[in-house]
Amino acid sequence: LAQLAQQHSVKLALAIGGRDGSAGFSQLAANEAAVQVFVAAAKSILTTYGFEGISVDWECPGEATLDPANDTPSFLNLLRALRTAVGPTKSISAAVAEHLFFVNGAPTSDLSAFAAVLDWISPNVYDNFGPWVQVTALDAPMSVFTSTAALWHSAGFAKPNIVLGYPLYARAADVAIGTKGLNLPIIKFLVEDGDNKFTYDELMALFKSDIGWSRNWDAAELSAWWGKPNTGHFVHAPDPEAAQARAEWVVQNGYGGVFLFE
Repeated sequence: LAQLAQQHSVKLALAIGGRDGSAGFSQLAANEAAVQVFVAAAKSILTTYGFEGISVDWECPGEATLDPANDTPSFLNLLRALRTAVGPTKSISAAVAEHLFFVNGAPTSDLSAFAAVLDWISPNVYDNFGPWVQVTALDAPMSVFTSTAALWHSAGFAKPNIVLGYPLYARAADVAIGTKGLNLPIIKFLVEDGDNKFTYDELMALFKSDIGWSRNWDAAELSAWWGKPNTGHFVHAPDPEAAQARAEWVVQNGYGGVFLFE
C-alpha cells in the first residue's frame, strides 16, 4: 500500500481506533509506560512505511468509559507524547464525534489545548439514523453538519483545521406498508450478511433494479431519502447533491474540507 501511494503521489495516514475499536484507549492513556510503547510503535510505522501522519480515532473520551474524570486529560497527554515522538513534520489528527469530549459526564467547552497539538480534527457528522432510534430520520442532516462545525470551532479549533465527515453508507428500515416519509415508526432495520449498513454502490444498484423506489429531497436539510411504500421500506442514502451542498458550505464558510467515510 505504501509503495502504491508513493508511486501515485498519494499521502497515507495511519488510523488507529474507531467507534467500535476504542475500548482500549482508556487504559492505554492512563498508563505512562503503555503510552510510551504506543508512541514508539506509531513512530516506527510512520517512519518505516513513509506515512504522512496518524489519525487517532478515540471519538468519545470520558463518555461511558472506565475513567470519566481522567480520560480527556489522559488523551491530551497521549497526543502530546505522540507529537514529541513523531515531531512537527508528521501530521496528527483525530476523528471526533458530533459532541465535544466529556469530563465527569459533561462536555468540555474549551479544547484549545487539543487544538495546539492536533493538525486537524474530523467530526463524524453521521449515524443519526440507526437501530438506536425509533422513527425514520435523516442520518446526516445539514443542520447537524453546520452546528457540529460551529461547536468544535467554539471549543478552540480554527475553521481550516476542521474537516467535516459525510457518510458513503446508509441503513434501511421497514415501516408500515403503504407509508413513506420521515418520523414514521420503525418496525425493524434490514440486515444483510450480518451488517445493517449498505454501501452507496449497493444502494444505487438496488434502486435501479427495483422500480418501486423513489428519491425524495428534504430542501431544509439538503438531504435525500428513498422510500418504497408498496413494501414499506425506508432508506436515508448518501447523495451527490447533498455531498455537493456540504462541500460548497465548507468552502463558503472557511472550513478545512470534507472527508467521506464508507
